[in-house]
Amino acid sequence: MQKYFYLGLLLVFLGVLAGCGRQEAQQTISQPSLEELENIWWGDNPELGTGPVTYEVLPLEPIYFSLVSPLGHLAGSHPIPTDHVYFELSRTDLGATVEGFGKPVYAPAKGVIVHVKYGINAGYPDYTVKIKHTNNFVTVFGHLSTVEPFIMEHLAGYDLEHLPEPNYLYVTVEAGQVIGKTAAEYAQSAALDMYTGDRSVTHFIHPEKFGPSIPHAVCPFEYFKDDLKNYLYANKVLRTKEPRGGEIDYDLPGKLVGNWLHESYERSANQRASDASEQFSFAYDMYDPDYLRISVASIVWAGDFDSGSLIYRVKGNGPDFKYIDVASGEVVYELQNCIEGQESVYKDDPRYPKPSDEVVAKLLVKMESDERIKVEYFRELTPGFDNPQFTSNAKYFTR
Repeated sequence: MQKYFYLGLLLVFLGVLAGCGRQEAQQTISQPSLEELENIWWGDNPELGTGPVTYEVLPLEPIYFSLVSPLGHLAGSHPIPTDHVYFELSRTDLGATVEGFGKPVYAPAKGVIVHVKYGINAGYPDYTVKIKHTNNFVTVFGHLSTVEPFIMEHLAGYDLEHLPEPNYLYVTVEAGQVIGKTAAEYAQSAALDMYTGDRSVTHFIHPEKFGPSIPHAVCPFEYFKDDLKNYLYANKVLRTKEPRGGEIDYDLPGKLVGNWLHESYERSANQRASDASEQFSFAYDMYDPDYLRISVASIVWAGDFDSGSLIYRVKGNGPDFKYIDVASGEVVYELQNCIEGQESVYKDDPRYPKPSDEVVAKLLVKMESDERIKVEYFRELTPGFDNPQFTSNAKYFTR
């Protein structure tokens, strides 16, 4: 759901430019505050009341999804723990009896559809739908192949490729009502994304750096009525350790653990981490939090902002990030390639490789203050790999 980071900033920016005319480039443009940006994304619908709701219906029939991943997925395009869960669609090539592609998606609770976003993914139409249940509780579904006609008719006057951001609709839906269909094919998406947001919940040491949606992410599983929640945990969620629904926020004041952003960007309410290349995370495996994971921003390993992140496990599984602070000095982490869950839930699955003992890179890190770290990445068979020492290639990240 990283697309939701942008919060309609483009419209705000264009509006400012339109009012400025042909003024000097040096003129300072007034930027919206974090509160203003949050108000844009969340909107204001007091008639809906406040507080969380109970999800009465699963978004998919159980036969159409094999598993549901917890919060906290790490990948090249998701370099900080992911704020949404994935309903992994059933595939006959993986042993399912039916395919989960092109199947109905249901509204989990009564609400109002306030936003539809359209895009193209691998050549397929790709929709995102946001349902507002109360004034501070929302559900967002990603990677729909179609949206139901009763919703699309409200978009008749719009160009699909230039839809307004972020709240321009008001279409009432009931729990269990079909709102669209899952991805058409595996190439579009292997899963249905589901984000649940509660504005009364806030994560991270500096939530203002992560936009108006990610800091308020909560696990959808916990909001399903008890029989559905119990069904998911018993049959569809592989993670067995608490919290069963996963985590996204590992930040601890004064410790290495958690998220860091490249300091080359001046940070303000509207300048959040915009892409994978500048995000760094010292986190844990989403299936088993006993195992360390490091997400290395491409500005560190590639020297540019054009790539995603590399995700690694740590040789010896230590030292744990939550114990590293300024007093720890320089610390070297030996990095190994990894797949999420390969030490735990997938360790006996023949489809997944066993964890490798090969060290493919090393990361030298030092906490210079509670809010700033110095890091340098050394790839295997490159200068400095055998005995990492900081050079002019070191990069700095801040909370």
